[in-house]
Parts: sequence; C-alpha cells; structure tokens
Amino acid sequence: MASRRLLVLGVVILGVGLLSGWLYLKSPDTSIEQVATRSNVARWWRCRDDARPLLASNRQSWTLTYSWTGGYGPGDVEFVLNSDGSARLESRATDDADQPPKVAELRLDPARIAQLMRNVDASGLLCQTTQPRRGYRVVDLGNFEVKVKAGSYTKSLVIDECHTLVDPAAFFEVRKALIQLAPAVADKIGWRPYGTESGPDSSCGGS
Repeated sequence: MASRRLLVLGVVILGVGLLSGWLYLKSPDTSIEQVATRSNVARWWRCRDDARPLLASNRQSWTLTYSWTGGYGPGDVEFVLNSDGSARLESRATDDADQPPKVAELRLDPARIAQLMRNVDASGLLCQTTQPRRGYRVVDLGNFEVKVKAGSYTKSLVIDECHTLVDPAAFFEVRKALIQLAPAVADKIGWRPYGTESGPDSSCGGS
C-alpha cells in the first residue's frame, strides 16, 4: 500500500513538473511556481481529501456570495446567487457614498448557473484557505471575497491587501464566470481597483 502511494505521488510530481515546464516555455512571463500551483494536476492533488461540496451535483441547495469592497475604484458591490436561480446585486458607487445602495433582483438561466457551478468545482477554489501575504502588502486592492454556504458547509475566501490564496487564479476564474453569468449587470460585478501598488510590509505576516 505504501509503495503504491509513493508511486502515485511520484507520477503526480512528474506530471506537475512536465506541465509546469511546458507552460513556462510557452509563457516566459509566468513563473514556474505560479504555473505549478494552478495546474489541473495541482488542483486535483489539493482537493483529493477535501470535504468540499460539489455544487454542480445539485444534491442540495446552496448560496454563493461574491463581493468587492473598500478598494480604490468605482465603488462597493455584492452579488448573491442562490441555487434556485434567484440573485441579488447590491452596489454603491464611490461618488454616491452618502446614498442608499442600489439593489437589483434577478432571475438567471439554470443552464448558465450549472456551467458556473462546474467552473467553481473544476477550479478547486473551495479546497483552499485564505493565508497571509508574507512580507508584502498590496495597497488599494480592497477586499475580494467569495462565500459559499451549502447545507451545514460554509466557506469564506478572501483576497485583500494582506491576504491571498495559494492559487489566486482560481478565485478570479470564478469571478470571471460570475461576470459572464449576468451580462446585464456585469459592469458592476466587474468593478475592481483603478490601480494597486505592492511593497514590503512585515505587518502582513512577516518575511
């Protein structure tokens, strides 16, 4: 049994190495570390023992909440999507900070929601946990958050000035899928910082 596990581990490591090398040569501006953490093999390995719900299975109701707040940009936005297709978008533009937020109630196409859930499952996003940035801060980024509730399961993932994920690309793949899901309000769901600046900062978790 132990030798079989070692063999599987060796095959996985070799697969990650080969894939990382190929993608690095294809895109020299992407580091091997970045490629390795977001490859399909790496995501499969990360999720192999995780108890995350597979949302595309439709075995239970769920709620997915995406938000971006507090950044240097157009304003704050929160998008709440339920498994029955109902959704709620709440937005407040920076120029209207003293006004009540604008709220839109939506009903979305089940086929597009099913595709979104397949994207969430395939990204392995729910297999990750938020972690501190080590020795640096990203100023003006704001707070990106995805929350999923399915039965007794709850998960919150945050990317902000001082926190990130091992595979942040998975987070933004889900964000992109949300924008494509609701094109009528995509401009608000797609709000993001006008610009950011990174620099050393030991308060974000040390060096």
